[in-house]
Amino acid sequence: MRELQGAIIVGSIFQSILGFTGLMSLFLRLINPVVVAPTVAAIGLAFFSYGFPQAGSCVEISIPQILLVLIFALYLRGISVFGHHLFRIYAVPLSVMIIWAYAFFLTAGGAYNYKGCSPDIPSSNILSDACIKHAYTMKHCRTDVSNAWRTAAWVRIPYPLQWGIPIFHLRTSLIMIIVSLVASVDSVGTYHTASLLVNSKPPTPRIVSRGIGMEGFCSILAGLWGSGTGSSTLTENVHTISITKVASRRAVQLGAVFMIVFSFVGKSVPFWPLYHRHWLPPYCASCGPLLWQLVSQICSILNQQAFGT
Repeated sequence: MRELQGAIIVGSIFQSILGFTGLMSLFLRLINPVVVAPTVAAIGLAFFSYGFPQAGSCVEISIPQILLVLIFALYLRGISVFGHHLFRIYAVPLSVMIIWAYAFFLTAGGAYNYKGCSPDIPSSNILSDACIKHAYTMKHCRTDVSNAWRTAAWVRIPYPLQWGIPIFHLRTSLIMIIVSLVASVDSVGTYHTASLLVNSKPPTPRIVSRGIGMEGFCSILAGLWGSGTGSSTLTENVHTISITKVASRRAVQLGAVFMIVFSFVGKSVPFWPLYHRHWLPPYCASCGPLLWQLVSQICSILNQQAFGT
């Protein structure tokens, strides 16, 4: 973990230098649309493994989850509640809360109680063939299989260097520098995709450089705090803009405040039965914008070559 911290810090420093010194503006000349669009599309499509393969593990939860998000986002989006389009903006959170309550009642009602089988026993220790067959269902459908809620502290204060002094190795640092370059290319594509979704002008090289520099700075903090990951743009956020049609700086700032507050609450953890399912609707919504950017950028280049404009 300390070696990972050191690699993240080195890669983040490189990314900050790339952004704040203006080198990213020069680097942008080498990043043409044919490079950016497939990179963003490939990263976005990589989220496939987080959703669809896991949906079949508990179809009685995943299918209602998908249907509910689609109904909220597509058919109830125009309904206003006290002047607010709740179903359009909060399609995913509302569906997660409703379906989690549904999964809780299924668990409490004994839908996943099998005679002689206990969800607390690891699958490797189960001897009964009947229980082995039901162990997979109990693991993925019950809401009480994880002890994270019971064991987590109510209040936990994160602090820097909690794993010890970071260890810096040349090999892992070089790997993380390459990762920071890939993340920067992905961020450039995400910036442009977000600007297209909100009908805004494409970000200037100065804006892109400033954004890359801030990503590197925040990743340095993430490395010092030992989060295990850096701070970068997330393609799912573009999916959220596509679904909710909300692209407000105040919404981002308020969301950041909530994340900081919840980071001090140890029990504010995602509920496992719905963790993978909530990726499915955003993933479906993301395919359109990602592939649309890829095709539009390629067509733009072909038009420039054909007409010389």
